[in-house]
Amino acid sequence: MMISVSGEEEKTSTPKYIVQIGTDIYLPDGTLQGARGTDGELKELMEANGADLPVISWDILHEVAKTVGRPLKVLCLTNGTTNTAPTLRAIQAPYAQFITPKASINIKSISGISSVKVTGNKTGEADERYVVAKTNIETGAPDWYVKTATGWANIGKIDHTISSEVNKVAQQGMTLEELNAITSAEWAQLFDDGNGIPKYEWIAFGYLQSQKSSTDICENDELVMQVNMQGKWVKAIHGTDYNYEYDGVDKLQVHILSDGDYKLNRVPV
Repeated sequence: MMISVSGEEEKTSTPKYIVQIGTDIYLPDGTLQGARGTDGELKELMEANGADLPVISWDILHEVAKTVGRPLKVLCLTNGTTNTAPTLRAIQAPYAQFITPKASINIKSISGISSVKVTGNKTGEADERYVVAKTNIETGAPDWYVKTATGWANIGKIDHTISSEVNKVAQQGMTLEELNAITSAEWAQLFDDGNGIPKYEWIAFGYLQSQKSSTDICENDELVMQVNMQGKWVKAIHGTDYNYEYDGVDKLQVHILSDGDYKLNRVPV
């Protein structure tokens, strides 16, 4: 919105800006002024309290707009005679994002986790924090865990729409280096069934990405989990455990001759 006041005795001055969120007006320092009913009342307020753009407390006002769920509008007061509003270009860092998968990973067939390794890239003041769940997140909101110096800590359920809960991940979550450093024995402690025996069923990873500046980079490229499968694999013996034949040029038939679980790999030629 632009309020333009013309007059022969008026001189061009630096435009003054103020912020409106919903129907409420806010001073440049974020102080709520309530609604202003007429252009005259608004003009008077802006003449007395308007400020240049760099002075406005953008972080405070963005948080207000996010909390009340209303858009933030910048109002400009100028005594120029043009009817064209000035162009306002806004550059901002995104809010911290708590990201979770759509489903947990089924790990019921493993006997242990050897390691979890994440690779990524951070620049500037960007930060990334990780948490772990050990239930199926498709069936309900999970409890999230972090590895601390004294063991695993349950930081509870996290609602990604509530800033105070997301901040728990920012404050208590594991760094990439801390996650990568967790040992096989420490992973076993997370899944301890209470009797000193790990019970592996599900695992999921959540992470928080935050930036202080729009030029910060915060990204992860890959998460690799190395596990130990239950049981053991023995190479099958041709003619004893299996046999095979070609039915034409495109079809291979494998005949299983002895009991057991088999893994078949096809290598393209």
